[in-house]
Amino acid sequence: MDSEGEASVSVLGRPSRLAAVEQARLLLSASPVPLDRLARLVAVGGHAPIGAITLLDAHREYLVAGHGVHRGDQPASASLCQYVINADLPLVIEDVDRPGGPPVPDAVRAAGVASYAGYPVYLAGAAVGVVCVADQAPRRWTTVELNAVGDAASVVTAMLAEHEAAHEIAPAAWFEFDPAMRDATRGRAFLNALLGSLDTAVVACDENGRLILFNRQMRKISGELDYTTPDQWPGRHNTYHSDGRPMRTEELPLMRALNGEHLQSARMLIRSDGEPDRYYLCNGRQLRSDDGEVLGAVMAVHEVTEMVRSSRFKDCEVAVARVLEGDPPPNEAGGEVLDLVVGTLGWPWAELWLCEGKGNDLRRCATASLSPEGHATGNPPAPGHALARSAFERGRLVWARDDSATGPRPTLAVPIRSAERVLGVLTLFADRVGDPPEHLERLVTGVAAHIGMYLERRRVAELTQALAHSKDEYIGLVGHEMRTPLTSICAYTDLVLEDPELDDDLRGMLAVVQRNAGTLRGIIANLLDLAAYDSGQARVQLNPTDVADLVRTAVEAAVARTAAARAAGPIDDTWTGRGAPPAITAEIDAGIRVDADAPRLRQVVDILIGNALTYTPGTGSVVVRLGTAGRQAVLDVVDTGIGIPPNERPKLFGRFFRGRAAKGAGVPGSGLGLAISRAIVEAHEGTLELLDRPAPGSTFRVRLPLA
Repeated sequence: MDSEGEASVSVLGRPSRLAAVEQARLLLSASPVPLDRLARLVAVGGHAPIGAITLLDAHREYLVAGHGVHRGDQPASASLCQYVINADLPLVIEDVDRPGGPPVPDAVRAAGVASYAGYPVYLAGAAVGVVCVADQAPRRWTTVELNAVGDAASVVTAMLAEHEAAHEIAPAAWFEFDPAMRDATRGRAFLNALLGSLDTAVVACDENGRLILFNRQMRKISGELDYTTPDQWPGRHNTYHSDGRPMRTEELPLMRALNGEHLQSARMLIRSDGEPDRYYLCNGRQLRSDDGEVLGAVMAVHEVTEMVRSSRFKDCEVAVARVLEGDPPPNEAGGEVLDLVVGTLGWPWAELWLCEGKGNDLRRCATASLSPEGHATGNPPAPGHALARSAFERGRLVWARDDSATGPRPTLAVPIRSAERVLGVLTLFADRVGDPPEHLERLVTGVAAHIGMYLERRRVAELTQALAHSKDEYIGLVGHEMRTPLTSICAYTDLVLEDPELDDDLRGMLAVVQRNAGTLRGIIANLLDLAAYDSGQARVQLNPTDVADLVRTAVEAAVARTAAARAAGPIDDTWTGRGAPPAITAEIDAGIRVDADAPRLRQVVDILIGNALTYTPGTGSVVVRLGTAGRQAVLDVVDTGIGIPPNERPKLFGRFFRGRAAKGAGVPGSGLGLAISRAIVEAHEGTLELLDRPAPGSTFRVRLPLA
């Protein structure tokens, strides 16, 4: 007998295995489970006319159950199942006449068997039998069919372990079985049941890298899977690094674990033609015996596709929003956004088309590309104008349906919209689509929405700038045109009032004309000042100024005005119906100097104090404080007046704005004082703000850099 035959006999005739076979025969003969039905299910699952469950000792094969089988027991040497027991591995034969397979016994050929698949059944850690299917014609067994046979073998193994634990067998029937062997059988059955119930994929290999264990979840990940060795893997696995680079066999997580690397959340990408990319985290480690011998490696695989995709797409949208937030020029913004999109998707090319002028002409504004190394390249494909035009005219997202072309091609176009019209199109090129279409559509639609808002903001800014320019021109024109007749009115009114023989009634009416003409001249002057500041034509003459003296003088002037107003009583129309002005006090630190245009700065102080007095009743108070904070002079004007509601504060420094309370109380004013005050303070490189305060009234703060 040759060496192979001797090895076969030695495996089949091992005493421990023979004891396990005898035990299996006893257990299955007493089994309440209809094994013939299980054999029929195996044949149906394998789409084969023949299904069988057999046990083999050193000389014979015992038919435990069969479907489509018309023979009984036979010599073990006349069966293909001997090779399954001998190798302790599944055996799959697609054609018994194909060279390279095991020797086919004459009895097998005589029975008309042309193809075969068998999986081992275990008891006490030994292969005792086989679950197999066979066909009379050569065939290629599919993964689903082989899985059905393998699962049936696992069921029979679990059944044997369960029956062994449930039945009392005479000690003589155990032969060489000991408690450790019984525990091994129970453990194997428990392990099979456990692995089959886990949602986590599990795979293990022996010290040579040969796969020895994998559950159903692992088959779902890797597709066709059998007990192969690493030298058989190249060209069969579709595994990649997370950045899209193919993994070599030695880079596979299981091989890294076998080589001693302790893997924790190692990333892996599975990429198959026609299917979305799937991402996994792998935890694996090497297995060693108590004496340090390497036994193999085991790895658990967790799918994190949704988490990775969501994080990737979210990061892309956030990055796009940040780029556009800075309001860069359209060409620069388009290039940066497209770089982010192609980098996120791993697609080779993208284009941004914008509508030119008032027509419907599309102009390619920006492009971006990605090389296999992930860097921008300059090798563009043919422009995707046709797909962009289709999305523009339809006003909705469009997928290209021509899959006949190879290489990068226009694949997806999404319109960029404003509230009322389409502003442009984002076109993406692909050679393969690795993400589900619905996820891609959400991402590119979100990116297009960000671009649309960016374009609208720029359009609004341009219109606002143009409007402000037109408004300044209009104000300048009107101001100059009104100033000339007002100057004449004021001059002639002054001349008439100088006449000593003027009637008292007429003098009173002319005084009102004079006062209102002066007010109108002040408004025109303020408007012209604002226009000058906005256009940059106004210049402040900065000189070292004692701001403490300036504020003190302004307060003294205000005190004098309030004293005069109290003496005049309600006859003065500024205070009609409001009683006497409030008290005003000052808290001024001496010796504070700033570089300032003194007349302009005095104008700001007068406006703030005047507003505080105007909007504070006689029962209230106004406090003017001047001090320093760090390298700044700080002026606070605090009143206990009517205050400013929170919803009106954002508009407070706008032109012509007047609060509802002021209008309701009939307090006169143009709404220009705070606007021109802020313009003057900012021209001094300072700030003017309204502070939040819980008590009634308002606090305005001016900060100016110290000299």
